[in-house]
Amino acid sequence: YIALEVCGCWTHLFPGSFLPVCASTKQRRVLISLSDQMGRGFDPFRPTPLLQLEEKAESIALGTHAIYIGTSQGSIQHYELPPETANDDSSASACVSPPRRKATAKVSKKPVEQLCLVGDFLVALSDGGVFVLGAEDVCASAPSSVTRDVKCICPHTLPTSSGGSEDYTGPMEVCVAARKKLILYAASGRHLALEARQEFPTPDVALTVAWHGSWIVAGFKAKYCLYSATSGIPRDICPLDGKTTPRLALLPPSASTQPASQGELLLVVSETISQFYRLDTQQMSARNSITWPRRVGPIAAVGPYILGSPGGGQVDVFTLREQRCSQTLALPGTILELAFHKSRIIVASDTALTVLERLPFERLAKQLLLQGRFGDALDLLNTTYSSEDPERSKWLHQLHALSGWQLFRELAFEKAFRHFLFSKTVRLDKILSFWRSFLPHDWTWDSKGAGDDGSPETCDLEDLVRSQLQSKAGGASVDASAVAACVETANSCMAAFLLRYREAVLIGGQADGKEVDKILSPIDTLLIKLLILLDEEDDSRLQKLMRSQVRCTTDEALETFLREKKRRDVLAKLCRTQKKYEQALQEWNGVLDEASEDLAQGVRTSRMTRQQIVAEMVSVLSLAAGSPELLRRFIPRLIHVDSAPVLPLLAPRGAAASLPVAEVLELLKSTPDLSLQYLEHLVLKRPQEADPEHSLQLAKGYLSKLQAVCERSPDELDRQPSVLATRRKLQRLVAEAPDLDSGSLLPEVEKAGTMLLPEKVSLCRRANKHREAFLALVQDLNDLSRAEVYCRLLMAEGDGEREAINTKNDAVSLFAEKLPLWATPVVFPFPKKKTQPSAAFPSAGGAQEDSSLPAADLGSSPAASDLVDDTARPLILFLATLLCTWTAADQRVRVLPKVAAEYKDAAISLLMGYAGHSDLPPHEVLAILPDSWTLESLGGYLSKCARLHLHERRASLLEENLSSMVYLKTYSAWAQERSAKVTMDKEKCCPTCNRRFVGQDNVAKAFVAYPNETCVHLQCKEDLSICPKTGRNFTDNLSIYCSTLAASSPEPPSS
Repeated sequence: YIALEVCGCWTHLFPGSFLPVCASTKQRRVLISLSDQMGRGFDPFRPTPLLQLEEKAESIALGTHAIYIGTSQGSIQHYELPPETANDDSSASACVSPPRRKATAKVSKKPVEQLCLVGDFLVALSDGGVFVLGAEDVCASAPSSVTRDVKCICPHTLPTSSGGSEDYTGPMEVCVAARKKLILYAASGRHLALEARQEFPTPDVALTVAWHGSWIVAGFKAKYCLYSATSGIPRDICPLDGKTTPRLALLPPSASTQPASQGELLLVVSETISQFYRLDTQQMSARNSITWPRRVGPIAAVGPYILGSPGGGQVDVFTLREQRCSQTLALPGTILELAFHKSRIIVASDTALTVLERLPFERLAKQLLLQGRFGDALDLLNTTYSSEDPERSKWLHQLHALSGWQLFRELAFEKAFRHFLFSKTVRLDKILSFWRSFLPHDWTWDSKGAGDDGSPETCDLEDLVRSQLQSKAGGASVDASAVAACVETANSCMAAFLLRYREAVLIGGQADGKEVDKILSPIDTLLIKLLILLDEEDDSRLQKLMRSQVRCTTDEALETFLREKKRRDVLAKLCRTQKKYEQALQEWNGVLDEASEDLAQGVRTSRMTRQQIVAEMVSVLSLAAGSPELLRRFIPRLIHVDSAPVLPLLAPRGAAASLPVAEVLELLKSTPDLSLQYLEHLVLKRPQEADPEHSLQLAKGYLSKLQAVCERSPDELDRQPSVLATRRKLQRLVAEAPDLDSGSLLPEVEKAGTMLLPEKVSLCRRANKHREAFLALVQDLNDLSRAEVYCRLLMAEGDGEREAINTKNDAVSLFAEKLPLWATPVVFPFPKKKTQPSAAFPSAGGAQEDSSLPAADLGSSPAASDLVDDTARPLILFLATLLCTWTAADQRVRVLPKVAAEYKDAAISLLMGYAGHSDLPPHEVLAILPDSWTLESLGGYLSKCARLHLHERRASLLEENLSSMVYLKTYSAWAQERSAKVTMDKEKCCPTCNRRFVGQDNVAKAFVAYPNETCVHLQCKEDLSICPKTGRNFTDNLSIYCSTLAASSPEPPSS
């Protein structure tokens, strides 16, 4: 709001509000005047009287340092103008000194109707005649008459790269509108002489004309026409009603909106309407038309403004951007003409000359901002500078800075900082100076030129707020709560501004690392303090700031502030950023003690949970990898609070790698689960760094967990997911660990009886106790499919071909959920109703000890000798196990899962499936088969073996005969190729180099002979298989049998 003191009374006026009813009449008049002033548009021009005329002026022409006035008496008065004075705005002129008359020339006895400058010439129109005078001194020579019967004249202007126009700098040319024709004149070599270059016919005499570039626009009484300056072809632009006097004005270069524009004109199409016309498109412009209050007289386009006189001494100023009236001037006399040169504008009336001084942009902007009219200031900027003008960007930033400081002074902090965000020229150190007590002690700023941007005098923010509130209250005291609330608002806006500013600095990447640290160090210090003072509940902005790379230093003041505010967590994060790891861990340890006390008392004052604090300490320890003392000091505390996040720290490649493995295991002694996980990382993921004893410890840890489950609830072994995962890990360890001592683990497994039979089988396989493994699979687990898989795995371990295809046989677990194709059982496939994963850990299949029957005596079987040796071939060992189990079932030695007939069928199926296999020779199989089995039951197996052996014999005979035949044919083809000869005489030449093969010394050179008897030198050949003379390719010329001869083949017999 605005506070006014009128007649000793303070009154507050809000923009847009009604006047106070209690105001006095005088007070209301002042407020109404102020309200009207605030509602008006900005006034870009200030009229200044320049010269009182002795004679009535009829025309005027303006140059750089001269002004020419054509009077009603037919004379031309030449005045010298002082140079334009520089000020804050480059586009403003300050021609306020009176001009000095230099000369007066008499042209005729009639009024001088028109004047125009054409280079060094001054062209005058008087009584229908065109006269040429010297522009330097109109009295230096007598006027030169060019032609008669002329209505109007105009100089030639050229388009510029910016799309506007400027004074013509080439040959001096002028267009003359005579009776029903246009004549183009150019300067000749003679002094003050113009000669006609070209003329075009017109339908009527032109009342106004403009020649720009290659186009001429002529205004007649009935219409506007466009003529080509080269061909003279006319084109109608728009009609007139006959009552309107045609007038036109060429827009300056800065007014063009297209870079390739050939110019734009303003045409008066009716008494009160003017429209814009583009020469490049030859169409009306997209700009809105200008509506004058009355019938318009002379018009002119200067910079971003259109000036026109609707009669009398009134001059209306319209903005070119929005085509709305910005200012109305009342000048003495009747306006006859508007003259301008670059930015200098002179209004000629019948009795006086007036200079329109264009006010500096900065002065106008400051006046508008002081009134709180930022929108009007932005309109002024858009009006003064085009969008392509580089000055617009500079002034836009300054405008935001000025507006921001004005709002800052008025305590409108939210709007002020919004303007600061859009300004590149605002000084950050000036803003920071109002929070000097929050910044580091060594922070300094340059106060030189600080007040030039409209900023208030530097002081503490609280003092500024208090003084401004007291000023608004008329000097009365201000409540402390109001000051505190305003300061809190300022702190909140400042924090949001600095966060945005900091993000822009980091993303911009325009400065190097040291420069960024220098910029952000005070910003981060202030941000931390402000965000803590604001005491936000979610604390998200502060946490986001701390997650980024904070540049501030933890000096004594900042550390004291954080401890007073009980934010040791922020202090710890700052110490971590500055690589003060020990101090950071000490601070986190203190925060953890406070959180533990809160947990014991049942309250929560800490912003972080104990798990979050442990995670932060683990991250600091991971950075302090080279400090084993810190690890020994803090890891036990972390394990006691939360052991899960500590595991990555204890990985072999983690921060605890500097500690010996034995010491790490000693630290983890109190947490068996964490110790087991550490051993898993060590043995399974980094086996090259693990010792055999570590694998044994890991396996014993798995077995301990499984034994505990067996004692607690045996049913969980096949149902609990965690237990199943432990069993899979043990199977993987047994399959992959290279130096695992399985012999020491078997006794531990056997203590569990039949509950851990799969683990027992895996350990027996690792210890090469295949006999016990087959007995457990067949008799205890009743899993013939896994027994066959066991055989295939053992056969693959000694198969060299399997190793050739890079198959890791030792990494395949017997009870794996997914087996490779080569390990899948063929004779005893897995049941279709049960998926393979469910069969990964089968339970005991009904093989329970019967106290009424004696134990199985495998030595009583005829095949007992085959089961004693664990080095026997896998299939024969599997078959012997089936036969022994059949004997035990037949004699009822034990209670087995199947009857004797089922084991007999299984043995016969195994023989049929692997008949002819090298592990099951028929003579060894027949030696261990029971004598009680009939020949009929073995007929299928014996027939299959006979057929396979007969097939092998016949195949070997065929291979032997074929090999003999191939050898004979190969030898014959070889002998035929070697019998080929080439006759070489002294006259024979190489077709490539035309030199003889045999020299004068009767010594032949090395040569290559092709099958078509073409010979070339060895060095002349390009391809051994292609004849260089004919181009024939002899790659497939040899017999197919020749390719069977290897380089190491022995020489054939010479017979």
